[in-house]
Amino acid sequence: MADELETAQHLAFTRLLIHLSTRMIDAEQVEADACIDEALSELGKFAGADRAYVFTLRPGGYTADNTHEWCSDPKLSQKALLQGIEVDQALPWFFAHMRRLEVVHVPDVLALPPEAHAERADFARQSIRSLLVVPLVSKGVLCGFLGFDSVRERRTWRSDDVTLLKIAGQLLIGVLERNRVERERAELEAGMREWQRLESLGVLAGGVAHDFNNLLTAVLGQASLARAALGPGHPAWSNIELIEEAARRAAELTRQLLAFSGRGTFVRARMDLSAAVREVSSLLEASMPRKGSVRWRFSDKPVEVEGDASQMRQVTMNLLLNACEAVSDASDAAVTVTTGVTKLDRSALTASFFPPGTNADEVAFIEVSDNGPGIPAEHREKLFEPFFSTKARGRGLGLAAVLGVVR
Repeated sequence: MADELETAQHLAFTRLLIHLSTRMIDAEQVEADACIDEALSELGKFAGADRAYVFTLRPGGYTADNTHEWCSDPKLSQKALLQGIEVDQALPWFFAHMRRLEVVHVPDVLALPPEAHAERADFARQSIRSLLVVPLVSKGVLCGFLGFDSVRERRTWRSDDVTLLKIAGQLLIGVLERNRVERERAELEAGMREWQRLESLGVLAGGVAHDFNNLLTAVLGQASLARAALGPGHPAWSNIELIEEAARRAAELTRQLLAFSGRGTFVRARMDLSAAVREVSSLLEASMPRKGSVRWRFSDKPVEVEGDASQMRQVTMNLLLNACEAVSDASDAAVTVTTGVTKLDRSALTASFFPPGTNADEVAFIEVSDNGPGIPAEHREKLFEPFFSTKARGRGLGLAAVLGVVR
Protein backbone atom coordinates (compact mmCIF):
# COMPACT_ATOMS: atom_id res chain seq x y z
CA MET A 1 0.00 0.00 0.00
CA ALA A 2 2.84 2.37 0.88
CA ASP A 3 4.57 1.61 -2.43
CA GLU A 4 1.37 2.38 -4.33
CA LEU A 5 1.03 5.68 -2.48
CA GLU A 6 4.61 6.65 -3.28
CA THR A 7 4.09 5.74 -6.94
CA ALA A 8 0.95 7.85 -7.05
CA GLN A 9 2.78 10.80 -5.47
CA HIS A 10 5.64 10.40 -7.93
CA LEU A 11 3.22 10.41 -10.89
CA ALA A 12 1.41 13.43 -9.47
CA PHE A 13 4.63 15.35 -9.09
CA THR A 14 5.77 14.34 -12.58
CA ARG A 15 2.53 15.78 -13.98
CA LEU A 16 3.14 18.91 -11.90
CA LEU A 17 6.63 19.31 -13.37
CA ILE A 18 5.25 18.94 -16.89
CA HIS A 19 2.60 21.58 -16.16
CA LEU A 20 5.14 24.00 -14.63
CA SER A 21 7.58 23.45 -17.47
CA THR A 22 4.94 24.24 -20.08
CA ARG A 23 3.77 27.26 -18.12
CA MET A 24 7.27 28.69 -17.83
CA ILE A 25 8.18 28.10 -21.47
CA ASP A 26 5.01 29.77 -22.74
CA ALA A 27 5.05 32.66 -20.25
CA GLU A 28 5.80 36.18 -21.40
CA GLN A 29 8.59 38.06 -19.64
CA VAL A 30 6.11 40.10 -17.61
CA GLU A 31 4.63 36.85 -16.27
CA ALA A 32 7.95 35.35 -15.15
CA ASP A 33 7.66 36.34 -11.48
CA ALA A 34 4.07 35.11 -11.33
CA CYS A 35 5.21 31.78 -12.79
CA ILE A 36 7.88 31.39 -10.12
CA ASP A 37 5.40 32.27 -7.37
CA GLU A 38 2.95 29.68 -8.73
CA ALA A 39 5.71 27.07 -8.91
CA LEU A 40 6.77 27.76 -5.31
CA SER A 41 3.20 27.34 -4.12
CA GLU A 42 2.86 23.96 -5.82
CA LEU A 43 6.36 22.77 -4.82
CA GLY A 44 5.90 23.90 -1.22
CA LYS A 45 2.66 21.96 -0.91
CA PHE A 46 4.22 18.87 -2.50
CA ALA A 47 7.21 19.07 -0.14
CA GLY A 48 4.94 19.45 2.87
CA ALA A 49 6.75 22.66 3.77
CA ASP A 50 5.53 25.76 5.58
CA ARG A 51 7.74 28.01 3.48
CA ALA A 52 9.21 27.69 0.00
CA TYR A 53 11.57 30.32 -1.37
CA VAL A 54 14.13 31.25 -3.99
CA PHE A 55 17.32 33.16 -3.24
CA THR A 56 19.43 34.59 -6.04
CA LEU A 57 23.07 35.60 -5.76
CA ARG A 58 24.21 39.02 -6.81
CA PRO A 59 27.21 39.39 -9.15
CA GLY A 60 30.28 38.20 -7.27
CA GLY A 61 28.37 35.27 -5.80
CA TYR A 62 28.46 36.10 -2.08
CA THR A 63 25.40 38.28 -1.46
CA ALA A 64 21.94 36.70 -1.64
CA ASP A 65 18.43 38.16 -1.89
CA ASN A 66 15.16 36.40 -1.14
CA THR A 67 13.43 37.19 -4.45
CA HIS A 68 10.40 34.87 -4.24
CA GLU A 69 8.56 33.26 -1.34
CA TRP A 70 5.46 31.18 -0.64
CA CYS A 71 4.09 30.56 2.86
CA SER A 72 1.28 28.33 4.04
CA ASP A 73 0.48 31.15 6.47
CA PRO A 74 1.32 34.78 5.57
CA LYS A 75 2.46 35.34 9.18
CA LEU A 76 5.43 33.03 8.50
CA SER A 77 6.91 35.32 5.81
CA GLN A 78 10.59 36.20 6.20
CA LYS A 79 11.18 37.76 2.77
CA ALA A 80 11.42 41.38 3.93
CA LEU A 81 14.13 40.45 6.45
CA LEU A 82 16.25 38.38 4.08
CA GLN A 83 17.71 40.86 1.61
CA GLY A 84 21.38 41.58 0.98
CA ILE A 85 22.57 38.63 3.08
CA GLU A 86 26.34 38.15 2.99
CA VAL A 87 25.93 34.38 3.02
CA ASP A 88 29.62 33.51 3.14
CA GLN A 89 29.91 35.44 6.43
CA ALA A 90 26.46 35.02 7.96
CA LEU A 91 26.05 31.32 7.10
CA PRO A 92 29.53 29.91 6.35
CA TRP A 93 28.70 26.23 6.97
CA PHE A 94 25.59 26.38 4.81
CA PHE A 95 27.25 28.38 2.04
CA ALA A 96 30.22 26.01 1.89
CA HIS A 97 27.78 23.25 0.92
CA MET A 98 26.10 25.50 -1.62
CA ARG A 99 29.46 26.40 -3.20
CA ARG A 100 30.14 22.69 -3.61
CA LEU A 101 26.70 22.42 -5.26
CA GLU A 102 25.49 20.07 -2.55
CA VAL A 103 21.94 19.69 -1.25
CA VAL A 104 21.54 20.76 2.38
CA HIS A 105 19.06 18.51 4.17
CA VAL A 106 18.58 19.24 7.88
CA PRO A 107 15.84 17.05 9.45
CA ASP A 108 16.49 18.62 12.85
CA VAL A 109 18.03 22.07 13.23
CA LEU A 110 18.97 21.32 16.83
CA ALA A 111 21.16 18.45 15.59
CA LEU A 112 23.35 20.65 13.39
CA PRO A 113 27.12 20.11 13.91
CA PRO A 114 29.06 22.50 16.20
CA GLU A 115 30.66 24.28 13.25
CA ALA A 116 27.14 25.33 12.13
CA HIS A 117 26.48 27.45 15.24
CA ALA A 118 25.73 30.56 13.14
CA GLU A 119 23.22 28.59 11.10
CA ARG A 120 21.57 27.11 14.19
CA ALA A 121 21.00 30.59 15.63
CA ASP A 122 19.71 32.00 12.33
CA PHE A 123 17.33 29.10 11.68
CA ALA A 124 16.05 29.29 15.26
CA ARG A 125 15.33 33.00 14.78
CA GLN A 126 13.13 32.05 11.83
CA SER A 127 11.47 29.25 13.86
CA ILE A 128 12.77 26.64 11.40
CA ARG A 129 12.73 23.08 12.68
CA SER A 130 13.75 21.31 9.45
CA LEU A 131 14.86 22.49 6.05
CA LEU A 132 15.86 21.31 2.62
CA VAL A 133 17.83 23.56 0.28
CA VAL A 134 18.71 22.74 -3.33
CA PRO A 135 21.45 24.71 -5.17
CA LEU A 136 20.38 26.40 -8.39
CA VAL A 137 23.13 25.94 -10.96
CA SER A 138 23.52 27.52 -14.39
CA LYS A 139 26.37 26.39 -16.64
CA GLY A 140 28.16 24.86 -13.66
CA VAL A 141 27.99 28.07 -11.58
CA LEU A 142 25.91 28.57 -8.43
CA CYS A 143 23.40 31.38 -9.06
CA GLY A 144 21.03 30.84 -6.14
CA PHE A 145 19.13 28.22 -4.18
CA LEU A 146 15.64 26.80 -3.76
CA GLY A 147 14.62 26.10 -0.16
CA PHE A 148 11.85 24.53 1.89
CA ASP A 149 11.32 25.14 5.61
CA SER A 150 9.22 23.19 8.06
CA VAL A 151 8.16 25.36 11.00
CA ARG A 152 5.34 23.47 12.68
CA GLU A 153 7.06 20.09 12.92
CA ARG A 154 10.31 18.32 12.19
CA ARG A 155 10.44 16.69 8.79
CA THR A 156 12.69 14.32 6.85
CA TRP A 157 12.49 14.39 3.06
CA ARG A 158 12.88 11.14 1.12
CA SER A 159 15.72 10.86 -1.42
CA ASP A 160 13.16 10.49 -4.24
CA ASP A 161 11.52 13.75 -3.18
CA VAL A 162 14.90 15.48 -3.13
CA THR A 163 15.61 14.26 -6.67
CA LEU A 164 12.27 15.57 -7.92
CA LEU A 165 12.79 18.93 -6.21
CA LYS A 166 16.24 19.23 -7.81
CA ILE A 167 14.58 18.74 -11.20
CA ALA A 168 12.08 21.45 -10.30
CA GLY A 169 14.99 23.72 -9.41
CA GLN A 170 16.41 23.33 -12.90
CA LEU A 171 13.08 24.46 -14.34
CA LEU A 172 13.26 27.59 -12.22
CA ILE A 173 16.79 28.29 -13.43
CA GLY A 174 15.55 28.88 -16.96
CA VAL A 175 13.10 31.57 -15.82
CA LEU A 176 15.59 33.18 -13.44
CA GLU A 177 18.28 33.34 -16.13
CA ARG A 178 15.83 34.87 -18.57
CA ASN A 179 14.94 37.43 -15.92
CA ARG A 180 18.62 38.21 -15.36
CA VAL A 181 19.35 38.65 -19.07
CA GLU A 182 16.33 40.92 -19.55
CA ARG A 183 17.29 42.96 -16.49
CA GLU A 184 20.87 43.41 -17.68
CA ARG A 185 19.64 44.40 -21.13
CA ALA A 186 17.29 46.99 -19.63
CA GLU A 187 20.09 48.36 -17.41
CA LEU A 188 22.45 48.55 -20.39
CA GLU A 189 19.87 50.41 -22.44
CA ALA A 190 19.19 52.81 -19.56
CA GLY A 191 22.92 53.36 -19.13
CA MET A 192 23.28 54.02 -22.86
CA ARG A 193 20.47 56.58 -22.81
CA GLU A 194 21.95 58.31 -19.76
CA TRP A 195 25.39 58.38 -21.33
CA GLN A 196 24.03 59.83 -24.59
CA ARG A 197 22.08 62.46 -22.66
CA LEU A 198 25.15 63.56 -20.69
CA GLU A 199 27.27 63.40 -23.83
CA SER A 200 24.91 65.76 -25.67
CA LEU A 201 24.87 68.09 -22.65
CA GLY A 202 28.67 68.00 -22.64
CA VAL A 203 28.88 68.94 -26.32
CA LEU A 204 26.48 71.82 -25.79
CA ALA A 205 28.21 73.04 -22.60
CA GLY A 206 31.64 72.74 -24.16
CA GLY A 207 30.66 74.73 -27.22
CA VAL A 208 29.05 77.51 -25.19
CA ALA A 209 31.95 77.64 -22.72
CA HIS A 210 34.54 77.80 -25.52
CA ASP A 211 32.83 80.71 -27.29
CA PHE A 212 32.07 82.51 -24.03
CA ASN A 213 35.68 82.12 -22.93
CA ASN A 214 36.83 83.87 -26.09
CA LEU A 215 34.52 86.79 -25.30
CA LEU A 216 35.83 86.96 -21.73
CA THR A 217 39.39 87.08 -23.03
CA ALA A 218 38.47 90.16 -25.03
CA VAL A 219 36.70 91.73 -22.03
CA LEU A 220 39.70 91.16 -19.77
CA GLY A 221 42.10 92.48 -22.39
CA GLN A 222 40.13 95.68 -23.01
CA ALA A 223 39.61 96.24 -19.27
CA SER A 224 43.34 95.90 -18.69
CA LEU A 225 44.12 98.42 -21.45
CA ALA A 226 41.52 100.85 -20.06
CA ARG A 227 42.91 100.59 -16.53
CA ALA A 228 46.43 101.23 -17.78
CA ALA A 229 45.30 104.28 -19.77
CA LEU A 230 43.28 105.84 -16.93
CA GLY A 231 45.76 105.40 -14.08
CA PRO A 232 45.13 104.63 -10.36
CA GLY A 233 43.73 108.04 -9.53
CA HIS A 234 40.92 108.00 -12.08
CA PRO A 235 37.34 107.71 -10.65
CA ALA A 236 36.58 104.73 -12.94
CA TRP A 237 39.65 102.76 -11.78
CA SER A 238 37.76 100.77 -9.11
CA ASN A 239 34.91 100.05 -11.54
CA ILE A 240 37.32 98.55 -14.06
CA GLU A 241 38.84 96.41 -11.31
CA LEU A 242 35.35 95.07 -10.53
CA ILE A 243 34.82 94.34 -14.22
CA GLU A 244 38.06 92.34 -14.29
CA GLU A 245 37.13 90.43 -11.12
CA ALA A 246 33.70 89.52 -12.51
CA ALA A 247 35.27 88.42 -15.80
CA ARG A 248 37.78 86.22 -13.95
CA ARG A 249 34.95 84.57 -11.99
CA ALA A 250 33.05 84.00 -15.22
CA ALA A 251 36.20 82.46 -16.71
CA GLU A 252 36.31 80.05 -13.75
CA LEU A 253 32.76 78.97 -14.56
CA THR A 254 33.71 78.35 -18.18
CA ARG A 255 36.67 76.23 -17.02
CA GLN A 256 34.24 74.09 -15.00
CA LEU A 257 31.96 73.74 -17.99
CA LEU A 258 34.92 72.76 -20.15
CA ALA A 259 35.89 70.18 -17.51
CA PHE A 260 32.35 68.73 -17.69
CA SER A 261 32.57 68.50 -21.47
CA GLY A 262 36.03 66.90 -21.30
CA ARG A 263 37.65 69.81 -23.13
CA GLY A 264 39.49 71.33 -20.19
CA THR A 265 43.24 71.79 -20.10
CA PHE A 266 45.19 69.29 -18.02
CA VAL A 267 48.57 67.63 -17.73
CA ARG A 268 48.47 63.83 -17.53
CA ALA A 269 51.12 62.07 -15.48
CA ARG A 270 51.50 59.03 -13.22
CA MET A 271 50.46 59.96 -9.72
CA ASP A 272 49.41 58.51 -6.36
CA LEU A 273 45.73 59.27 -5.85
CA SER A 274 46.07 59.09 -2.06
CA ALA A 275 48.91 61.62 -2.12
CA ALA A 276 46.85 64.07 -4.18
CA VAL A 277 43.93 63.81 -1.74
CA ARG A 278 46.21 64.05 1.32
CA GLU A 279 47.63 67.35 0.04
CA VAL A 280 44.27 69.07 0.40
CA SER A 281 43.10 67.33 3.60
CA SER A 282 43.96 70.23 5.92
CA LEU A 283 42.25 72.73 3.63
CA LEU A 284 39.12 70.59 3.33
CA GLU A 285 38.76 70.01 7.08
CA ALA A 286 38.24 73.75 7.47
CA SER A 287 35.02 73.40 5.45
CA MET A 288 33.53 70.85 7.85
CA PRO A 289 30.82 71.97 10.31
CA ARG A 290 32.21 72.65 13.79
CA LYS A 291 30.27 69.81 15.40
CA GLY A 292 31.30 67.31 12.76
CA SER A 293 34.39 65.37 11.82
CA VAL A 294 36.22 64.18 8.73
CA ARG A 295 37.78 60.73 8.68
CA TRP A 296 40.53 59.99 6.19
CA ARG A 297 41.06 56.39 5.14
CA PHE A 298 43.97 56.23 2.76
CA SER A 299 44.96 53.01 1.05
CA ASP A 300 47.94 51.22 2.60
CA LYS A 301 49.44 50.84 -0.86
CA PRO A 302 50.02 53.52 -3.52
CA VAL A 303 46.94 54.06 -5.70
CA GLU A 304 48.61 54.83 -9.00
CA VAL A 305 46.60 56.44 -11.78
CA GLU A 306 47.36 58.52 -14.85
CA GLY A 307 45.78 61.94 -14.57
CA ASP A 308 46.11 65.57 -13.59
CA ALA A 309 46.93 66.06 -9.90
CA SER A 310 45.20 69.44 -9.69
CA GLN A 311 42.04 67.94 -11.18
CA MET A 312 42.10 65.10 -8.66
CA ARG A 313 42.33 67.64 -5.86
CA GLN A 314 39.43 69.56 -7.39
CA VAL A 315 37.36 66.36 -7.58
CA THR A 316 37.99 65.68 -3.89
CA MET A 317 37.14 69.25 -2.88
CA ASN A 318 33.88 69.25 -4.85
CA LEU A 319 32.76 65.91 -3.44
CA LEU A 320 33.67 66.83 0.12
CA LEU A 321 32.03 70.25 -0.02
CA ASN A 322 28.81 68.61 -1.19
CA ALA A 323 29.01 66.08 1.64
CA CYS A 324 29.70 68.80 4.23
CA GLU A 325 26.72 70.83 3.08
CA ALA A 326 24.52 67.71 3.26
CA VAL A 327 25.28 67.26 6.97
CA SER A 328 25.76 70.90 7.98
CA ASP A 329 22.71 70.90 10.26
CA ALA A 330 23.51 67.64 12.06
CA SER A 331 25.03 67.62 15.55
CA ASP A 332 26.84 64.33 14.81
CA ALA A 333 27.93 65.20 11.27
CA ALA A 334 30.52 62.77 9.92
CA VAL A 335 32.18 62.60 6.51
CA THR A 336 34.56 59.85 5.45
CA VAL A 337 37.02 60.07 2.56
CA THR A 338 38.47 56.79 1.33
CA THR A 339 40.96 55.94 -1.42
CA GLY A 340 41.81 52.54 -2.78
CA VAL A 341 41.53 50.04 -5.61
CA THR A 342 38.55 47.80 -6.23
CA LYS A 343 37.18 45.43 -8.83
CA LEU A 344 34.04 46.33 -10.76
CA ASP A 345 31.85 43.65 -12.28
CA ARG A 346 29.67 44.16 -15.33
CA SER A 347 26.60 45.22 -13.36
CA ALA A 348 28.57 47.89 -11.46
CA LEU A 349 29.90 49.30 -14.72
CA THR A 350 26.42 49.29 -16.24
CA ALA A 351 24.93 51.10 -13.25
CA SER A 352 27.63 53.79 -13.29
CA PHE A 353 28.42 56.69 -15.60
CA PHE A 354 31.12 54.82 -17.50
CA PRO A 355 30.56 54.77 -21.26
CA PRO A 356 28.60 51.67 -22.42
CA GLY A 357 30.97 48.88 -23.36
CA THR A 358 33.67 49.94 -20.88
CA ASN A 359 35.72 46.97 -19.73
CA ALA A 360 37.61 47.29 -16.47
CA ASP A 361 39.05 44.88 -13.98
CA GLU A 362 40.62 46.99 -11.26
CA VAL A 363 39.80 50.67 -10.84
CA ALA A 364 41.14 53.32 -8.49
CA PHE A 365 38.57 55.26 -6.49
CA ILE A 366 37.97 58.24 -4.23
CA GLU A 367 34.89 57.61 -2.09
CA VAL A 368 33.25 60.38 -0.07
CA SER A 369 30.42 59.28 2.23
CA ASP A 370 28.42 61.08 4.89
CA ASN A 371 25.69 60.35 7.43
CA GLY A 372 23.27 62.86 5.99
CA PRO A 373 19.64 62.22 4.98
CA GLY A 374 20.50 61.00 1.48
CA ILE A 375 19.49 62.18 -1.97
CA PRO A 376 15.80 62.23 -2.98
CA ALA A 377 15.04 59.84 -5.83
CA GLU A 378 13.76 62.64 -8.07
CA HIS A 379 17.15 64.41 -7.89
CA ARG A 380 19.45 61.47 -8.58
CA GLU A 381 19.15 61.52 -12.36
CA LYS A 382 20.05 65.23 -12.43
CA LEU A 383 23.03 65.13 -10.07
CA PHE A 384 25.67 65.61 -12.75
CA GLU A 385 23.78 68.01 -14.99
CA PRO A 386 25.40 71.46 -15.25
CA PHE A 387 23.51 74.20 -13.40
CA PHE A 388 21.30 71.77 -11.46
CA SER A 389 21.46 72.62 -7.76
CA THR A 390 19.19 72.32 -4.71
CA LYS A 391 21.16 75.00 -2.84
CA ALA A 392 20.02 78.60 -2.68
CA ARG A 393 23.46 79.87 -3.68
CA GLY A 394 24.62 76.84 -5.65
CA ARG A 395 25.82 77.10 -9.24
CA GLY A 396 25.36 73.42 -10.04
CA LEU A 397 28.80 72.95 -11.60
CA GLY A 398 30.72 71.09 -8.86
CA LEU A 399 29.51 67.55 -9.59
CA ALA A 400 29.29 68.29 -13.31
CA ALA A 401 33.00 69.08 -13.28
CA VAL A 402 33.69 65.90 -11.26
CA LEU A 403 31.96 63.80 -13.91
CA GLY A 404 33.89 65.52 -16.68
CA VAL A 405 37.22 64.86 -14.96
CA VAL A 406 36.39 61.19 -14.38
CA ARG A 407 35.27 60.70 -17.95
